[in-house]
Amino acid sequence: MSKPRVLVVDDEREVGVFFRHLLQEHYEVLVAATGREMQELLRTQRFDLTLLDLKLPDSDGLDLLADLKKRCPACRVVIMTGYGTVQHTLAALRLGAEEYLEKPFAEVEALEKLIHRLAPPVSVTTAEAGLPVGEKGGEEGELFVGQSPLMRQLLARAAAVAPTTLPVLIEGETGSGKEVLARFIHRRSRRPGPFWGVNCAAFSDSLLGSELFGHERGAFTGAGQARCGVLELAGTGTLLLDELGEAGPQLQVLLLRVLETRQFTRLGGEQLRPFAARVLATTNRDIRAAVREGRFRTDLYYRLSAVTLQVPPLRRRREDLPALVEYILRQRLDVPVTGISRPALKLLQEYDWPGNVRELLYVLARAAVHSGGGTIMPGHLQLPWGEPEQSACSYLPSSPAPVSSPAAPAGTVGQVLRRALEQYLDSLSPDQLPDLPAGLQELRQLQEHFARRVVRRALEQCGNCRQQAAERLNLTPRQLRYYLQEK
Repeated sequence: MSKPRVLVVDDEREVGVFFRHLLQEHYEVLVAATGREMQELLRTQRFDLTLLDLKLPDSDGLDLLADLKKRCPACRVVIMTGYGTVQHTLAALRLGAEEYLEKPFAEVEALEKLIHRLAPPVSVTTAEAGLPVGEKGGEEGELFVGQSPLMRQLLARAAAVAPTTLPVLIEGETGSGKEVLARFIHRRSRRPGPFWGVNCAAFSDSLLGSELFGHERGAFTGAGQARCGVLELAGTGTLLLDELGEAGPQLQVLLLRVLETRQFTRLGGEQLRPFAARVLATTNRDIRAAVREGRFRTDLYYRLSAVTLQVPPLRRRREDLPALVEYILRQRLDVPVTGISRPALKLLQEYDWPGNVRELLYVLARAAVHSGGGTIMPGHLQLPWGEPEQSACSYLPSSPAPVSSPAAPAGTVGQVLRRALEQYLDSLSPDQLPDLPAGLQELRQLQEHFARRVVRRALEQCGNCRQQAAERLNLTPRQLRYYLQEK
C-alpha cells in the first residue's frame, strides 16, 4: 500500500525542508511555496493531509482553504501561522481546518503525534488503532469525512468525554460506525491499556459469560484449563460491550455487579479480581423501550448511560456522501480506481443505505472490481432493490397507482421466480448471454430484499408486534432481527 500523501504549503523554504526530513519515513511529502503552486498540484493530485500557511505572498490562506475543501473534501487540514489571531483561527476552523500550529514549532514530538493522528502512517495504522492483525486500519477516517452538523456535533461530544472515565452508551443502526466511534474515544482517552471488544449478540448467555469473566479449570464440561476473560484482558484500557441489548437477564445482573464493585471472579473461581477498564457499550436497539418492557435492567441502563451518543444513519447526512465516497475510493479499497461518474454518484445519493457506511463500503468495493480499475459507472454499482422511497432507480418516472391490485401469481416463490427467469432467458437473442457472476450476485441481493419485504409486511399486519410476526413467518425473534438487518 502506498504511503499517505502530505502537502506542505509555505513560502519559507526552511519549513518545507523541515517537514520533508521529519515525515519522509512514513509519508510522501510535496511542497508548494505559493498559492498558485498549490492550485497546480491540486489539479492533478490528491492528498491525505495539507499543512497550510495562512500568509502567502500571492494568496489568502483562508481562500485557499475553502477551495481545497471543495476540491478534496476528505483531505485533513492543519493551519500554520506566525501571525495568529483568534479571528483567523476561528474562520479557518469554520472552513474545515482541524488544528492550527503557531510557528516556530516548539515541540516536534507533539507535532509528529498530531500528523500521525490526522493521517495515520500505513506502517503504524493497525498497531495504533488496536485492530487485530490483518484487519485494515484507518477506518476512523470515516468519522471525520464531511461537513454535516450532525457528525461535527457527535465528534465534539465524543472528544469531550474521551479523557474522562465515564461509561458511554453509543446508539445507532447497524453499519453506522458505532464501534469506530468507540475506538476513536479509546484513542483520545490516552488510556495506557488496550482496546477489547466483545459482541454480545454473537454468543449464548453461557458462552458470553465465559468470554467476559473467563473460567477456572473444571468450571464446566470441556474447561480443561483456566482462561482469562476480556474483563481481565482489558486491564486499564477500554472494554467495549458491543450490541449490549442482546445480553440476557442473568448476564445483566453479573455486569451490574462488576460495574458497582469494580471486581469480578472467573466462572468456577473464588478469587476476587480487580476490574480497572473504562466501559463503552453499543446497541442498535431501543434500550429505553427494552427498559420500559422489562427486558433490560433499569439500574444497568443508568450505570452505562452516563453519556449517550447517537451515531446518525447515513441517510440523515447525505451531504457527507460525496466526501465519504472519495475517501473510501482513495483509502479503503484494495482495487484502485480512477474515479466515479456523476450519474453513479447520483444513484448513491438517492439510495437510502439501510446498511449505512458498511453497506456503502461493500457496494464501492464490488463496483471497483467490476470497473476493472477504471471509472465507476452506474452499471457497476449493483445496488440492491430498495423500497419505493429507497430505490436506486428513483430517477425513472413513476407510474400511476393501479385501480385494483393484480392477482397473485400461482405457485410458490421458487416456481414464480423460475418462470420469470425462463421468460428472461427466452427473450435473449442467440448470441446474448448474461454476466453470470453479476447475475448471481443480483439474485443474492434479491433474496435479501425479498426477506426484508416479507418481514416488514408481516410486521404491518401484526401491528408491529415482533413476536407475532416471527411466529407467522416461522422465525425466531433473533432471525427476524437479522432479516431486518438489526444484526
